[in-house]
Amino acid sequence: MTPPYLTTASKAIRHDHRNAGLKAAYMCALFVVVPAIAQAPGSLAVPVLTVCEALRDIGPYAGKDVVIVGHSNWTFDGSFMHEKCEPDDPIVIHGHRWLTLIALTRADVPARATDFFPVDESVLREKLSHLSDYKNAERKGSHEQGSDVRGAGRVSLSGTWVAAYGRLESTSNLKEPVPPTASNPRNTPGNGYGANGSVPARLLVVKSIALPPRDN
Repeated sequence: MTPPYLTTASKAIRHDHRNAGLKAAYMCALFVVVPAIAQAPGSLAVPVLTVCEALRDIGPYAGKDVVIVGHSNWTFDGSFMHEKCEPDDPIVIHGHRWLTLIALTRADVPARATDFFPVDESVLREKLSHLSDYKNAERKGSHEQGSDVRGAGRVSLSGTWVAAYGRLESTSNLKEPVPPTASNPRNTPGNGYGANGSVPARLLVVKSIALPPRDN
């Protein structure tokens, strides 16, 4: 016959095992559910940056998904977003002067990935409201027209204000272009993007939306 104290101890051990099993199952469920919630469309905490903000602090943002707001223009070398960050325009990155441009390149993504924009328009316009050129355009009552940018044309907006969502890329050891000189007539391209490798960053665009200034 099993002594009473052993029976009581056995019950306590079984009870502890059941509690431990329930706790383990709860923790497993927690680790499975939380990432799924965090990755739901529309709930991503995507940083919203101006061109200057992205270029001035490019290290932490390179390789990350971001939203860039600013003015978009198309040239024969492609589409770019530009902002005048310094009085003489070029910006210093890694000790060298670069054009204040971000090249826009279409990302290869499934069509369904462009069905939503991860940031509300009110947030995007609030960020744009800090840019003097955008405020001036609103005061002048700009009527520039724009549209949602989709498919093959989603990086082809020309001369309009946009918000572009995608992966920001930049070379970690940026080397600026070296133009020809009297002593060295050879042109040395930079290792950035665009013509002559002179653009310090590019955005692999998943989706863009136009944000023309509103009449005040």
